[in-house]
Order: sequence, then C-alpha cells, then structure tokens
Amino acid sequence: MVNIEGIDKAELLVELYNNAIKLGLGVLQPDVKLTVEDARELLEKHPVFDYLNGKVLKVDLSSDKEFDETLYDHDNGLGTAQFVVDTIRIKNAMDKAIRVDNNGDIHILDENKFNDIIKNLLSHESMVVLLSDKLMNTGYKNFYVIFLEDISYFNSRVEDCVRSKHSLDNLNMSFLTFNFSYVFSKDFYKQTLHNRKFITELFCTYANKAKETLIPLLNDGRMNQEQYNFFVNDLDKNIAYLEKLNQMFDEMSSTIHVVDNEKIEVKDENKLYELLDYPDGADYVNNYIVAGMKSPSFEVIHDCDYIFHLLGDIIDFLHIDIWQKETANALIGSLLAHLHSHSYDYVDIPSNISEFLVKLCVHYFELLKLKIDNLFNTNQISNDAYQAIIGNMDNLLASIQVNNDRIVR
Repeated sequence: MVNIEGIDKAELLVELYNNAIKLGLGVLQPDVKLTVEDARELLEKHPVFDYLNGKVLKVDLSSDKEFDETLYDHDNGLGTAQFVVDTIRIKNAMDKAIRVDNNGDIHILDENKFNDIIKNLLSHESMVVLLSDKLMNTGYKNFYVIFLEDISYFNSRVEDCVRSKHSLDNLNMSFLTFNFSYVFSKDFYKQTLHNRKFITELFCTYANKAKETLIPLLNDGRMNQEQYNFFVNDLDKNIAYLEKLNQMFDEMSSTIHVVDNEKIEVKDENKLYELLDYPDGADYVNNYIVAGMKSPSFEVIHDCDYIFHLLGDIIDFLHIDIWQKETANALIGSLLAHLHSHSYDYVDIPSNISEFLVKLCVHYFELLKLKIDNLFNTNQISNDAYQAIIGNMDNLLASIQVNNDRIVR
C-alpha cells in the first residue's frame, strides 16, 4: 500500500495518468491531456479506474489515506506508483519552501523546509526536473538544470561510496571532486541578488550534508583521515569560491556599471585596479562585464575573454618579486608567446567598451614596461628577451588602438 495522506487526489490521479502506459487497443486512442479539474470531476463520479483514455491505471482511490499499487505497478513498472507519490510530495514541499516572483527572483519562504528538500530529497531522480521547472521563470532554466544535475550526480557518487562495502581508493576519490566551471561564474553574475543568495545557500546546505554523509566511512575505516580531508577541502574550496563570487559582485557593482551592450561606466578607477589585482581578479571582472551585457555576440565574449586573460597574465607577472635569470627568461617567453599568438581585433565590440579595454591595456602595458625595464637594467633578463617583448607589446597596443580608432570614427 502507498500512503497518500495530505495529497490532493485529483493531482494524484493526473500524475498516475501521466506516468501510465497504453496497452492493447488503447494504443490506438489519441493522446488526451488530463487536467486537475477533469480529474476532480472523474473522482466525484467514481474513484475506481481500470483504463482511462487507453492508459492502464487499475487503482482504487476511494481512500484518503492509501491505495493498493500492485496492479498499477504490474503494468507500469515496479515502484512507479511510489515514485509518483514521492514526486508530488517533493513538488508540494517546494511550493511551500520556494517561490519565484514575476521578476524571476527566487525567494526561500521556509528555511527548514528548504533544508529538508536538500538534505532528504536531493537524490530523488525527479528532483532536478522538478526544481529546474520551478525555477523556469527566472529566465535561466538551462543554467539551473546544469547546476542541479552536477550536484545530483555528485550526490549519487557520494551515496554510491557510502553503500559500497569496499574501502575508497584514489579512483573513488577522484569521483568525489566537484568544481564550478569557468562558464558558471558568468551565468552566476547574471542572477539577481535573491538568486545568487539562493544558489549559494543551496550549495552550502548540500556541501554540509555531503560532509556528514561520509563520516560513517571515516569511522569504520573505509575512508582514512587524509581522504576525508581531501573531500572536505574540495567542498570548502567551492564554498569559498561562491563566497568570493558574491563578494566580488558586490564590490564590482559599486565600481563598474554596464549599460546594455553600449557603455561601461567606471565609478571608481582606483577600486577597479584594486579588484583586478586580486587573485584571478581579471577573470572576475571579465565575467561581471560580459554578464552585464544583453545577448553579447560570440565575438564580443571571445575578445573580452582574450584581453582579460592577457591582463591576468600581466598582473601575475607584475606580482612576482623574487627573480632568477632563468625564471625571468622563461616567464618572458611565455608572456611573449601569448602576445605574439593573437591578432587582436575589436571589429564587433561597441566603441565605449573598446575604449574601456584599450585604457586597461595601456595602463597595464605601461606597468609591464616599467617592470621589464627594471629587470633588464638589473641584468635579470637578456637583451633579446627585452627587445622581443617590448616590440610585441608596442605592436599589439598599436593594433588595438588602430582598431579602436576605426570603431570610434
């Protein structure tokens, strides 16, 4: 028997119908959508169903507490009835815990119910579909589908390890790693404040649950302390990454303003350079700017990615204080290859954004020249390396400025 207490039987009938198959001559009948209103009318007439629109049901829904799933499961698959009921309960719990308003903002209505969803229902196979459907009105359903599928897959790997009777080896541990992709941060920055908070709480709640899940493996010796620390540190790194994304967003929102695709307003230039000097700061600023654009073309994204990646390399180079000649020449060679391997073109970037990027390039190229001059004057790099990188920097900057002048005109 399947317990159905607290479930709307009209909704239950609809979901049983949607998950049922057609048998025999039923396959010849046209597909008919069953609404909750239709189901309610049918239940008022008779609560026992054999076939409905060609689909095999064989259920008696006269009780408000339970129903016998034996015949339904016989034709529709073992466990299907329980799956339907579990799915309805998850959906109902979501409706009480999460709301998406008309602006696409996600609101957590009940922290306890939200935590229960993540802790107890995350491994349910319909969780990703239901929650991503719930978040459809945010306008970023695909982003949430990928995000939730990653967590769901990761969760299943953790549970597989818990159920296993074997000790964990390095291969097992490699499956227990989770990393947000570079693309994730771009989509994350497109979310509203409510939605960024939701994503952060969702992952942090899950991460804490995952840590607790593996404690029995540590206690019974199937996972040693080093492996457990590896797993926990991996989750903590992702939590720290999310927190950093939020921190950088807040700081950038008070420093840079992107107006559609046409204009970048810098409110505090010194603060912008400070943000760029953070570890991976160029990536954060790039993602924030691209996220602020409305439907940027592939070319715009590619060019922004390139210039900020180059700036990131230059900034890393500028931060090195202790030099050896071999190290300096190797780094110069790497930077030179980066400068030499791209023919830079701003053809598709709007003029104001192009001017903004040129200004950044000029600023950091000037700092790089001072650094290279100092290394050369103290005999830490060769004359050939010095001439090569200075020449390539001048050529690249001239190319950027020519393209920028063409766009502005």
